[in-house]
Amino acid sequence: TGEESLANFTMKAVRSIETEMSYDIYSTFATAMNAIDNTASTGLRVAGYSQAEFVRLSQTVRAYNGGAEPIAIGTQAALASILPAD
Repeated sequence: TGEESLANFTMKAVRSIETEMSYDIYSTFATAMNAIDNTASTGLRVAGYSQAEFVRLSQTVRAYNGGAEPIAIGTQAALASILPAD
């Protein structure tokens, strides 16, 4: 009959909202990471990871978060290069 499906319309609206939220999150995260002063004593911005540097960074993040466990996010291949064996 040429009428629009309410289910399809709702699905498109929800996908649109999800996409916009993802763009906002990525943009905010990138802005926050670029604002970190690498020369400051925080030591939160790191290039060239090693296992020892990753452990130091996770301990720093844990301290800033009141003892809460840090979460590492990445591909299996990338994380296999930096996560400690134990």
